[in-house]
Amino acid sequence: MAYWAVEFWENSDGTCRVEKDLLKKIRLKEPFLFESLGDKIGHYVSVPIENAKDLKYIQKVKNEESMWELKFHLSKNEIRLLGCIVSNNKFPIFYVLYGFKKKDQGIRGQNMDTARVRVREFLNQYKQNGLQEIL
Repeated sequence: MAYWAVEFWENSDGTCRVEKDLLKKIRLKEPFLFESLGDKIGHYVSVPIENAKDLKYIQKVKNEESMWELKFHLSKNEIRLLGCIVSNNKFPIFYVLYGFKKKDQGIRGQNMDTARVRVREFLNQYKQNGLQEIL
């Protein structure tokens, strides 16, 4: 069974956009949620990735090539992390490219548009660096 890891992607200029989108805001407004997010990530990655897919912790975003969604239910909030899964010959890594608090069913257009742009940027950056395999 293959275990997996979660990395918050830094683009080619070293910026972690998820930090600016979501994590910094959570730390400032609701530090307990950020601590819970860390606990949840630790719990989720301790489950083999195939089991995580079966349990729908992580699933492919419908109609989107190479985009995955990791779902967290934290107290009264639902957090969504969107990104790509890359295999590095040891284990799969879920690179988080965009994160937001979910407010309704589905993923809103603006969130999806931002995620699509970042997926393209991620894939271009990592193809230049000899990316192994995209799941």
